[in-house]
Amino acid sequence: MTKTTVEMIREKYPNPIKYQDYLSFGYPDGGYCVGGALGKYSGRYENNDAAFPTHFILAQIIQGVNPQISEEIALSCAMRIVMQNDKGRFRVAWDYLKKALTY
Repeated sequence: MTKTTVEMIREKYPNPIKYQDYLSFGYPDGGYCVGGALGKYSGRYENNDAAFPTHFILAQIIQGVNPQISEEIALSCAMRIVMQNDKGRFRVAWDYLKKALTY
């Protein structure tokens, strides 16, 4: 089984947005955050709700992709990913996702 990497996810989903921008401006082709990119890439959540998962849902997605990570660390990473994404700090959010996938 091929291990999922941030590089693989970013290749398919390179342009995350803030949830607030999604609400304010709308995106007819969807839109997604860093966590949503993982959910969509992994195929675990493909509907529109997956584009901006809560940190609880994101932690579950992380654990599904990386079963080696504990629930506590997955939740901690998920909270940081969501917080950084909401601030528009996508590079930092991707870095936290990388940590979660390689833990």
